[in-house]
Amino acid sequence: MAKANKTVTGQVAKFVNHGKTGGNRLLGVEAVFTTAGAKVPTELSNLCRLVLKANDTTGEKPKNLTANIPMTDFPAILEAAKRAYKDSLADKKSNFEILKGQAKPKVSDETEEGTLVYKAEIKYDASRTYPVTITVTNFRATVTKAADGTLKYSSPSKEQPYISVFCTAAEFLNKMTHIESLYNSWMTAAAINGDFDRVPTESE
Repeated sequence: MAKANKTVTGQVAKFVNHGKTGGNRLLGVEAVFTTAGAKVPTELSNLCRLVLKANDTTGEKPKNLTANIPMTDFPAILEAAKRAYKDSLADKKSNFEILKGQAKPKVSDETEEGTLVYKAEIKYDASRTYPVTITVTNFRATVTKAADGTLKYSSPSKEQPYISVFCTAAEFLNKMTHIESLYNSWMTAAAINGDFDRVPTESE
């Protein structure tokens, strides 16, 4: 494990779909685990996140998109993944959201075309051969801050590029269970190493 207050990043999942006419749709999922000066373990879920990096080379112009999922959303995703897997075993014709897509501005990524706004959504549809669909959407928009501090964005002036990849319920649950195991192990090590009792130095 990394030293206290350092960030641990690593790819923990990969989903690949091959295009019918060539090219691939690839979704890599990276885990970013960091204490970042947290004083108690319960603060970790607000600091840690999953980073989705999607690229699509099946069209004339390759697309590269990204989105973040905070670890606060992960317990619900894992439970929904377990439900999807059980439904698939029982051959239930269910259809539900695993993660509801909510667009979020990334204020650190701003260009002349506007601030990056990203969205990640995950759905389960038993009627499909590969019932789990993971979709990453990106667009640029004008972002403003409301009086209460929340960020608001304008409607995008251009199309909203998206990339969707598909997998089985078993594969999706496998990946999510692996992420849970890594997160729990990292959190335990952070507590044992005393990361929550230290004050970060200037070099950290």
